[in-house]
Amino acid sequence: MIRRRDSGNEIPFDFKPDFVSHKLPKFTKMAGIKGGNVHALRKTFGSLLIQSGQSDLYTVSKLLGHSSIKTTERYYVDLLDENYHKSVKILDDILAYTNPNPA
Repeated sequence: MIRRRDSGNEIPFDFKPDFVSHKLPKFTKMAGIKGGNVHALRKTFGSLLIQSGQSDLYTVSKLLGHSSIKTTERYYVDLLDENYHKSVKILDDILAYTNPNPA
């Protein structure tokens, strides 16, 4: 028996492109998840990357296979706004900590 990683494939599993889309309905039903589909998985993937603050919009755009960063901006700009607000809050906390008695 040849192990997958030793088989010379560039990808770890030899799935056909529609494998996930065919199996996903069965697994989401078993898990009691309503509305679970490939699009929801992609959206969650992109959202988590942006919300974590560990990936920039350009990287997320490339990982999602968007033809343009404008596409990514259109769907994820609200999440970027949340990150900006979090960053400003962090700065406010730092400034309050370094100067606890401003007056």
